[in-house]
Amino acid sequence: MANGILESKNNTNSFSVYPNPANEKVRIALTNNVSSADYSYTVVNQLSQTLQENKLSFDNGTSKEINVLDLPKGVYFMIITSDTGTQTTKFCK
Repeated sequence: MANGILESKNNTNSFSVYPNPANEKVRIALTNNVSSADYSYTVVNQLSQTLQENKLSFDNGTSKEINVLDLPKGVYFMIITSDTGTQTTKFCK
């Protein structure tokens, strides 16, 4: 646990977040087989404050764009959760 952020737990899905650093948008890409699991994402800052959260659907592809235009410059954590586990990825803006 670093800064109160869980790194990963029971993760069978693998995701990447790019570009890093981000400007207006980041893309969450599923890097292994797409499953029918329900996904959600949460963006938190270094104080573990939730800034964005929503559900994700990979029905028509393997990546989704997330708008981060309103976030100030800084370091953030993208937490992606499914019924099979959680993965946390750090990104900068």
